[in-house]
Amino acid sequence: MKDDITWANIKKLYMENYSGIDEIVIHINSLYKIPKKIIRDQIKKELIVFTEQTHKSNLLFDLLKYYASLFIALFSGIIFFLFKKKKIKSDVLYEELWQERSLYSRFYIYIDNLLSKKISSSILLNFPTYSNNVDITKIEGVDKKKIFDIRKYNILFHPSISFKFFIYDFFYSFKLIFIKSKNLNLLLLYLKLIRKILIYKTQSSQMNTKVLISASDYYWGPFKYYFFKYHGVKNIFLIQHNFVGDYITNNFYLSCDYYFAHSQLAINKKIGFYNKRQFPIGSVQLSPFLDATEPSTFDILMIDQPVHELVMVVSRGEGDKEDIIKQYNILLYNIKKYLLHNKTKKMLYVLKSGAMKKDTFIHIKNIFKDIENITFVEAYGKKTFRYINQSELIINMYSSVGIESYGLNKKVLWINYNNCCDIFKFDTEKESLHIVISDDSCKAFEDRVNLLLSDNKEIDEHYQKLKVKYMNIQENPAKIIADKINEILEKE
Repeated sequence: MKDDITWANIKKLYMENYSGIDEIVIHINSLYKIPKKIIRDQIKKELIVFTEQTHKSNLLFDLLKYYASLFIALFSGIIFFLFKKKKIKSDVLYEELWQERSLYSRFYIYIDNLLSKKISSSILLNFPTYSNNVDITKIEGVDKKKIFDIRKYNILFHPSISFKFFIYDFFYSFKLIFIKSKNLNLLLLYLKLIRKILIYKTQSSQMNTKVLISASDYYWGPFKYYFFKYHGVKNIFLIQHNFVGDYITNNFYLSCDYYFAHSQLAINKKIGFYNKRQFPIGSVQLSPFLDATEPSTFDILMIDQPVHELVMVVSRGEGDKEDIIKQYNILLYNIKKYLLHNKTKKMLYVLKSGAMKKDTFIHIKNIFKDIENITFVEAYGKKTFRYINQSELIINMYSSVGIESYGLNKKVLWINYNNCCDIFKFDTEKESLHIVISDDSCKAFEDRVNLLLSDNKEIDEHYQKLKVKYMNIQENPAKIIADKINEILEKE
């Protein structure tokens, strides 16, 4: 990551504004008693946004925003007094961020089922933003009485911190305005830091738990870790959510006590990682499928690639969306020709939930309208991995499910025609046995598929190396985490 352009820009921006940033560090340290290293690292994490977006300074607007924040914090602190609060007491808390496709149903349930019966566990509902529309009854597999909803503390702040902000920072904006800066809005930066201090201080003040587990690892920066760790949570476990490639946003200053990653490669990609207790165990999502003995039902499984919905290509200003769509269509027609030539081969095409209702599926269905040996299904999470477990070869372009398939000892053929998918940085930029780039012909596709479906010792060894590199499952990942929790709590 040392050569990452975003990281280089962060260091450059940080050093160009060192005196102003140092003033903020000293101020926060003296007023809010947060260690200087934690503040500096959080600032560097915030600078990711500043290097990716343009923040033009408008003095009047910035001041209005600053003083609006002051009065909102003051009002919030007053309301906090009146709000009925329930202290969160549980041996283990699972951080949940989504009501549907929940983290509990995809990760935590496998761990929870292996914990000692003496251990109490609950759900910490903590969406990044507050929403009144959330229906907690939709969180799968959870006793609703065990859910603690702390989303309200994204807008209601503890008086000890909100009043301090109002009183001691009332005139601080003028000091920030007169500090010289280069391409950095110090006032906006300070407000971003203060907002996190307000939220995390308030949330952590309501907790009393021994272990908190989160499968949304990229939300855990220095500030969140500091407040949760030293104001209510004894041990913080992070689980790698999915394969994040080389994106610095997901690899920058993750903070926890224990980190459970897919592989050593994933650990090595982290910058400013706070702890040394790192465990390359593979994906917890695969836990229930590791001992499956059912025979393969399908020769080939195709993971749908929603190429028409690739917002990140446009938002990041990289890659060519039209080229990805073009290459995807070439792949679809190659698959069609292959199935026509090999009518004994059975293929399953897996789409995400609701995809069959979209116009883009009509196009796909029309391509395969005369093909009898292909089946279309909608699936997500558990169902997807169940289908993968029933298939011999997985065809993929950029879905992270392709990486997780290695953990189930599956062969994955990555299609990156014309290097169209380099933007996702899934280590598929070089031609290899499992990667096709330069030859998009039907014959090349057919030859490669037949080779990978053949009984070949060298191919098996090739994919075993990929499994160790990307999805290092040696035993049940959920059991490894549960055993660690049981061990910690037994000592306490």
